[in-house]
Amino acid sequence: MPALTSTACVWCAKTIAGRSSAGSDAARCSKGLTFPDIEDDRVTQETRSALIGAAMKQRNRRTLWRSALVMLGAALVCVQPAVGLAQTSVSTSAERARSEPASRRDAADAFERGLLSEARTLSGTRDDSASLVVRARFAHWDGDDAGALRMTEQAMALAASDSERVDAALAHAELMHLRGDWDKAETLLRDTLSGAPQSMRTRLALGQLLWEQGDRSEATQILEAMAARYNDGLVEDLRELVAVGRGMHLLGRLRDANRALGRAARLAPDHPRVHIAFGELMLAGYNYSEAEDSLNRALEAAPQHPEAHRLMAEIEFFVGGNFGAAEERLSIGGEIAPHHLGIALQRARFAMIRGEWASAAAILDEVLQRAPRHSDAISLLAAVRYLGGDRSGFERARDDFTQHRSRSSMLWRVVGEAAALNNRHAEAVHFFEEALERDPDDAGALAGLGLALTRTGDEARALDVLQRAAREDRFHVRVHNMLELYQRGLRDYLTAPVAPGLRLRAHMDQHELLKAASLPLVDEAHDVFSKRYGQRIEPLIVEIYPEPQTFSVRSVGVPKIDPHGICFGDTVLLRSPADADFNWEMVLWHETAHAYHLRVSESRVPRWFTEGLAEYESGERDASYRRFHDEEIARRLQHGTLPALSELGEAFLAGRGFDVIVAYQLASLAIDYIVEIGGRDAPTRMLRGFAEVPRFDALAPQVLNRSVEALDAGFDAWLRTRYAPLITHPMIDVERVRRMAGGEEVEHADAVEEGVYKALVAALEGRGDQARVLIASARRRAAGAGVQEQARVEAVLVHAFHALGQNDEALRAGRSALDAGLEGPELRLALARAAAQREQLHEALVHAEAASSVNPGSPEAWAMVEERAAVLGEHALARRARLARFELSAHDPGLARALFESSRGELRLRAAERWAAIETFRTEAHLAVASALLELKRPDEAIAAFERAALSDPQRASTIKEDAREQLTRGGWRDKAPLIP
Repeated sequence: MPALTSTACVWCAKTIAGRSSAGSDAARCSKGLTFPDIEDDRVTQETRSALIGAAMKQRNRRTLWRSALVMLGAALVCVQPAVGLAQTSVSTSAERARSEPASRRDAADAFERGLLSEARTLSGTRDDSASLVVRARFAHWDGDDAGALRMTEQAMALAASDSERVDAALAHAELMHLRGDWDKAETLLRDTLSGAPQSMRTRLALGQLLWEQGDRSEATQILEAMAARYNDGLVEDLRELVAVGRGMHLLGRLRDANRALGRAARLAPDHPRVHIAFGELMLAGYNYSEAEDSLNRALEAAPQHPEAHRLMAEIEFFVGGNFGAAEERLSIGGEIAPHHLGIALQRARFAMIRGEWASAAAILDEVLQRAPRHSDAISLLAAVRYLGGDRSGFERARDDFTQHRSRSSMLWRVVGEAAALNNRHAEAVHFFEEALERDPDDAGALAGLGLALTRTGDEARALDVLQRAAREDRFHVRVHNMLELYQRGLRDYLTAPVAPGLRLRAHMDQHELLKAASLPLVDEAHDVFSKRYGQRIEPLIVEIYPEPQTFSVRSVGVPKIDPHGICFGDTVLLRSPADADFNWEMVLWHETAHAYHLRVSESRVPRWFTEGLAEYESGERDASYRRFHDEEIARRLQHGTLPALSELGEAFLAGRGFDVIVAYQLASLAIDYIVEIGGRDAPTRMLRGFAEVPRFDALAPQVLNRSVEALDAGFDAWLRTRYAPLITHPMIDVERVRRMAGGEEVEHADAVEEGVYKALVAALEGRGDQARVLIASARRRAAGAGVQEQARVEAVLVHAFHALGQNDEALRAGRSALDAGLEGPELRLALARAAAQREQLHEALVHAEAASSVNPGSPEAWAMVEERAAVLGEHALARRARLARFELSAHDPGLARALFESSRGELRLRAAERWAAIETFRTEAHLAVASALLELKRPDEAIAAFERAALSDPQRASTIKEDAREQLTRGGWRDKAPLIP
């Protein structure tokens, strides 16, 4: 048998299982999986392509509802609900396993296959050693550790074969290890290994225990013996092969781990244990795509498996950002294992990242009551205490950890990772360095240190550390992507100081223009923020990337994210404005604000607070930079689904898609409220306070002189006053519609409301005949409930009829609701659409105007007013609507250009500047700015605009400059014409 040195991958093993020739160990991976043979720090181009290719695989996620209201809260669009998680399809082999009579399987076999409900049942019917071990595992998952210990002790006494003795001893040792009886566990494992030296699972358990205690030398010897036995062709059992894979993983020999797991996959292509082990291997290297593939295969065979759901939750949380789905995964795993320690630890980790430090600590305290020496739990508790500003609590956790692990680096690595996730990168560097002092070969700490250094601006040192990390862990996707970026990806970039306050990195083809465009804005930002915060960042490091993948890799190490900007303290990363799809100046201002917030708070400001303050400060510079999702906020306020002020941290992290955008505006409104009750300097005082007390609920009462409860109540009352015109009349509960479409049971106020919502969902899903029946039923129910109830039903049915294409019926229903006194932009916009579909343009304009009157912050209402007014020849109204749109639409270059062409004076200049801020690489935009400035007699600023125009089109530069000199001369500034070089 070939030694553990080849590069065959588990995926190949899965796909070629059963073939005679293709099943050889040398089979190449048809999926391009990232398992290259990397020698030292030399990486071939083929290897790099494989690494980046695998990392770039996009995960195809099913969406229950892409949006329930597409129109700032009016036009309802449905996507058919997908199958729920618990209904995951099962592979053919798994179906065969289920169809086998229970008499042909015992509890242990069912447990191994992941048929956990059956295993629980079978284990209760027998009292043999194998059944007792399975019962003990379920007892442990149920929280009965004492009972589990009694069962495993009895199982050891009843064991009738070497295999049963090993199984019982391993289960008993694991439980003793968890309860803190390490000496007894070690003794038992040594005795078991002495009696069964061929047991790879025993070697793994003993090696893991010694490794955790810090005896790496003996642990390595024990684990390396596994490879020797494998290479001699003496490991054929599935569980033993998986143990070899896990042992090699622990040693950092990931290629060998992959090799052993590949062999296991060939023996049992659909066994969940193999897929889970491979998923863990992939997650360790941040190869989320392959991890998800393997875990999905595990869940096809074992839909209840708690470990598979725990690991899938990690992918949902960290990759998809779908925190609700992650919690659902943990809940599914918890159904079969309600006290599973791994699930509890995952919940604690998620709570820590959301800033729910008290909740995380409570979970970890419960875990430590059962497993007082648990390395992961103590390390996470140390991180929670540190992030929450509890220095003494951190020190207690640290001392508990080192009491039994004098040489382990784990705690410092975990705290460093937690600090990095909370944007505290300088502190992360410190913890990673301390971890490496304890264990210079800690691959995770090396990777963390290298990545953290890229965010603190120490790139030269970062490159050296990343190269060391790559040698320690040859399959760490983020490390290799970052190395690829720094060694090759930035060859065409120029990084240089352009002023005391700015160091700029940009592509060579864009550097000069971006320098000219960014420097005035950065200087302005420095002046504003340094005056406000009493300190100046010099230099601010601004990096601008035209390629989305390069931007993403530079940001997080994988090509997975696509925001326009990210701030890492004094370093700001931006997408290039070359795509011309966003207001680049607005994003640069926003991210520069973050840089100052992080500096003042020593990187301890909660994310929601800095995002809200950056939004607020952007709006101070230009009111159009604010977000305008007032109707969505009002809708949630009316239906009681808007988070309280003290809940914004969780809400900000838990949102997805449009909800996140709404959360940004809500956070900005929270700052508005804080300023109103505490003065304009209240946010500044809060930022300074976060440096010492990094929790809003603890700091806010000190700064604002109000309890958290009073702040919550005050913010709610403030919002209700602000949005009184919008919440006076009923609005559709979008979240309820989404849940109903997803098949969930929801509560309704009464039978009338239930009936009309069912009709609406049916119409949105295209079930026309059923929708019409339900519409008639809803109207019958409303008939006996009074005029107002009938009006509410008719207002909802406007949307149902519109979804069915029955616009005449929609208009009749809407008019009936209006006649009964109902009002609101949602109703008016729906009527405007229906009227436009029927080409009743006057009525459409009336409804659009009414919507804009009730909600002046609705870009859609004003767009409809402009369009209808222009068609009807009401040009003054159309122009007023266009101006309103301009103040609400910071990212629309076409609107800015049109307003420039139709305006004069300061408005013409504002429109031109907006156009240039979005289409920074369009020469005409800069020439428009220059023209507007000359009209306003501001030649010096016009000269700078002409220079940017020339830089945007090097081929026309000389012509542009000549025209600029002529315009300056004609304007009476002959003496300034020579200033154009």
